[in-house]
Amino acid sequence: MDFFTRSWTIEEYRYWFKRLVTALVCVSIAMLLVSVKAFFQETIVVLRTPGVGESRFTKNAMDLASYKSIAISISHNLGDINRGNYDNQIKLLQSWLAPEVYTKLVMKVKEVVKKQIEEHEAGSQYFEFNPNAGNKDEYVYDPDLDMHFVRGRMHFVNAAKDSVRPIVFSYKFVQSDYLPKITELYWEFGDVIKDTQYFENQRRGNNNIDQKESWSKNQDPNGSAR
Repeated sequence: MDFFTRSWTIEEYRYWFKRLVTALVCVSIAMLLVSVKAFFQETIVVLRTPGVGESRFTKNAMDLASYKSIAISISHNLGDINRGNYDNQIKLLQSWLAPEVYTKLVMKVKEVVKKQIEEHEAGSQYFEFNPNAGNKDEYVYDPDLDMHFVRGRMHFVNAAKDSVRPIVFSYKFVQSDYLPKITELYWEFGDVIKDTQYFENQRRGNNNIDQKESWSKNQDPNGSAR
């Protein structure tokens, strides 16, 4: 009975006080660690776009398969621009392009469309990407240049004629706040992917060429290049 009625001694108070403080400190540290983890943890966003597939990305990074899907999709949009759909096509592309790239593209597209109208061009064109043993269509990412290359074929259709030319689109992406933007955009007719190995071979042959100039020798995917 004396056990239940006696008062705690000072030493007992000190003992339990120390244990309580220790427990509170441990809980505080645990809560701090959880808060830090939640603050620095990146949310994974899954974007499902018709015709592109599923893209997975965090705030400042994206998997290579997603970059490939976006690059190929944009190549189709660029290759399919004509005087009948250019207004809708460039609006669709706007969300993927940095402002300065978008402005240059709009100016170039308007030049091409103006020429089509003046020449009463009634034909159309479209981009084809279909890698198989019968052609050289290919997607390549060069980590040294941080450039994405899409090699496919442009079809130019006029009346009963369908002429085909190989073309390479080149892209550089920068991602911020979960949204990848194209900060560099080039295209050139031909089947040569001008990656790091290509420029190294050029330097070995004492042929120093500017990369950006080389990627954009022909910026007209339309009629004048047929």
